[in-house]
Amino acid sequence: MVNAGRAVAEVIQQRFDVRKILVVCGTGNNGGDGFAMAGLLGKTHDVTVCLMERPERIKTEIAKKQFRNCRKNCNVEMWDKIDGMLKRTEIVVDAIFGTGLTRMPEGKYAAVIEKINEAGKPVVSVDVPSGFPYEMAVKPTLTVTFHDMKEGMNPANSGEVVVMPIGIPPEAETETNFGEFVLYKVPDNNSRKGDNGRVLVVGGGPYTGAPYFVAMAAYRTGVDLVHVATQPEAYEILRNYSPLFIVHQMPEDAERRIEFLLNLHKKFDVVVVGPGLGKAGKIMETCREFISAAEKPIVVDADAISLLRDVRPKSNALVTPHAGEFFELTGRKVPENLEERVEIVKEAAKNLGCTVLLKGAVDLISDGVRAKINRTGNPGMTVGGTGDVLAGICAALIAKGCTPYQAARLGAFISGLTGDAAFEKYGYSLLPTDIIDQLPEVIRKGLNKTID
Repeated sequence: MVNAGRAVAEVIQQRFDVRKILVVCGTGNNGGDGFAMAGLLGKTHDVTVCLMERPERIKTEIAKKQFRNCRKNCNVEMWDKIDGMLKRTEIVVDAIFGTGLTRMPEGKYAAVIEKINEAGKPVVSVDVPSGFPYEMAVKPTLTVTFHDMKEGMNPANSGEVVVMPIGIPPEAETETNFGEFVLYKVPDNNSRKGDNGRVLVVGGGPYTGAPYFVAMAAYRTGVDLVHVATQPEAYEILRNYSPLFIVHQMPEDAERRIEFLLNLHKKFDVVVVGPGLGKAGKIMETCREFISAAEKPIVVDADAISLLRDVRPKSNALVTPHAGEFFELTGRKVPENLEERVEIVKEAAKNLGCTVLLKGAVDLISDGVRAKINRTGNPGMTVGGTGDVLAGICAALIAKGCTPYQAARLGAFISGLTGDAAFEKYGYSLLPTDIIDQLPEVIRKGLNKTID
């Protein structure tokens, strides 16, 4: 964050001969970058920081620290005085929202963005224009982005783009790391039940443990609601497993069953299809139709993976095979050579039209264009149920606003970290429930490490 603030300050000093600077800051780490920059330039310039929320709503400890530092050298005002601040300033620094925004800005945020765009002052956006990639977004003169161009940035939506290094090592391009935690959506103080993710699990039949592991992992990753839609023979068993998730019994009739699932899934942000279903013909045909027609993102796991051989998801999808399932799906064995494996996974993702997370001692993730390697995890995680935990983690991250590719990267990293934490305690005797129990502490530490 300090490096990011220093980078923006350096560009402003090089490009603009100004004294009065207004920095409009949100409550997340993008706002923290703005605080860091304001603290630096406040030593030599007349800097005003405009807060979009009260200081106590700043979300991360490192951003709070940068805010405290910047107050020593800057004036601080609230957003409702934006008109006067815009009249007095010579340049505006936009540090309201960063990457990962999941909906178009509304309310006071939209009003402030409109005022910035109409002020007729030079605007510098931090990392990405606030509101990007939505229509309601800041239209900057220049954007200082970090490490590399972000997908979708161009002169029309970002102005001139200056890429600045902030100390991210080269391996971050190809390997998952704690930086993935920036993708995790921290709940807003004003959020209500459901705002932080709703997950539907379509699973259970001959096996009931798998959908339970998926559901509990999703909850422990931070979603608000999890429901399970299951076959009649598993309904009573799953309903009695836990009061934490709601269980729906699918109709026996095939036509009514697909209609039931298509109507039900509209209430959720993501659907996990496959855990514990078995491969009986009638349920496989239902899942085949559902995958091809579902409008919400899908995580395709376990028994449903083979269906992607002859059906393409209508919506964004993530498929999570191990080596055997990958061979069944693609007809290709996973090679020993890591570079060859990366290329094969990338090719499979492109052909399937979805993100592939190939599970193994080293996980490989690709959306057909980009690829990442994940090295967290340990041999104790060969115990049954760990794949279901991974599917639940990834589904939760999609429900919280990640794309399937982002969710696979962060999900694989978190899953391995929790497995490593469980292994320290239980060794080769660890269970999937041990991994689920470690999730809250691992996520907490991951978020804190990311913002240190």
